[in-house]
Amino acid sequence: MTFRPTRLIVQLALITTLASLTLAAQAAPERVVHRYLAVAMSPDGEHVASVEGDASPSGGEPIIRSLIIRTVDGKNSATVALPCGAVRECWPGSLAWSADGKALAFALRKPGSHARSVYTVEPDGSHLTDILDFNGTVVDLSYGAGGRLAMLAVEGATKEVGATQAGAPITGDLSGPTPEQRIGILDGGKLHWASPADMFVYEFDWLPDGSGFVGTAASGDGDNNWWVAKLYRFNAGNGASKIIFTPPDSRHQIADPVVSRDGKTVAFISGIMSDFGSTGGDVYEVPTMGGAASDVTPNLHGSVRSLGWSCFGYLREQILVGGKTQIEEHGELAGC
Repeated sequence: MTFRPTRLIVQLALITTLASLTLAAQAAPERVVHRYLAVAMSPDGEHVASVEGDASPSGGEPIIRSLIIRTVDGKNSATVALPCGAVRECWPGSLAWSADGKALAFALRKPGSHARSVYTVEPDGSHLTDILDFNGTVVDLSYGAGGRLAMLAVEGATKEVGATQAGAPITGDLSGPTPEQRIGILDGGKLHWASPADMFVYEFDWLPDGSGFVGTAASGDGDNNWWVAKLYRFNAGNGASKIIFTPPDSRHQIADPVVSRDGKTVAFISGIMSDFGSTGGDVYEVPTMGGAASDVTPNLHGSVRSLGWSCFGYLREQILVGGKTQIEEHGELAGC
């Protein structure tokens, strides 16, 4: 049975890669840091795709970014020829492999705008295909049952996603609706919306049968309401939503929902966190149809950073303990 790595394994690959960054010395005394911004391993374990580039002279993120696909043995590599070339803001991201490992999907920012295109490319870097042109931001591509591709998208985006991103100029009709980030399923070159128009979805995971999603979301301005997000189940057909977990108090945030392989349980992290992406807390489990949530790490002397279900139904946790990161796994559900 083909092993399909979880988001946790991909995160670990990224952490390992970042930990081993090479400082390439130049003729001048200054040194350039080569940064890896995203890493994704194919489900068959044969290829690793990465978005990377040299840090800017000021030490910030790379201005010029490349998408490179390498074989795991390191013998072969291919740099994908991006349509907009090696220029500022021609930035690939949100890497997602198809289940058979024969195609890599990614979002590409259009320079000078907040618009995105979505492409697929084969592992050897060939057959680059534009499968979606979208007038807004696109992140978190994810393949589900039947090879359907889902993503988080903001139609008509006036800024990049995130509270720390520069806001749009305050002009025009100030009473208009706030652009919301929604779950979209690619269908015939367009997005079919699978979450409500008045709700900002922060994170999501497919249900194994492809009938819908579980995700964290809140109504209103996505930059200001992450702290009160709840856990929802979304119907892929009509976008209907149902709350399946509400944090017990306003101090606790929730993050990183991952659905078990049998589709019966969703695990997530709940705790006192900071801005979106600064994840930490205990691990909770709740039925995907809703019900009582249980803390499965009540005596944990650490803080869980990310989660993933293994092929054999074990829940794996990346935990920060003091200044060290460790991996634990427990529980058993349906096998591969």
